[in-house]
Amino acid sequence: MNRDFVRKVYSAGSPPPFNFRVNLSEDTMLDPETKQEVPIYYLLFKNSEFQSLSRRQLTDVAVWLKEKHDQMRSMGIRVLIQPIFDTQEGLQADNLKYKIQEIINKK
Repeated sequence: MNRDFVRKVYSAGSPPPFNFRVNLSEDTMLDPETKQEVPIYYLLFKNSEFQSLSRRQLTDVAVWLKEKHDQMRSMGIRVLIQPIFDTQEGLQADNLKYKIQEIINKK
């Protein structure tokens, strides 16, 4: 998938509501069927900023993320919505979220 095409699809439409910051990131992963590396894109955002939104704002941002995800998927782009846990607050060593954060930190 051409990066310029992906950026064009991502940029189409309205920006995230309430000036919420979402970044488009690219990675590669092994396709289990073809055993070839394929690009995968992430809609990244800080979890702490997402959680600090009011209920209405949170709903509007969640809808925007879902619609952007669906729009990109409809164009054949592999994309995931991925929060970034930017704080360790409330995460315990045996907690799944803590383990996911540790994996992210190692990358």
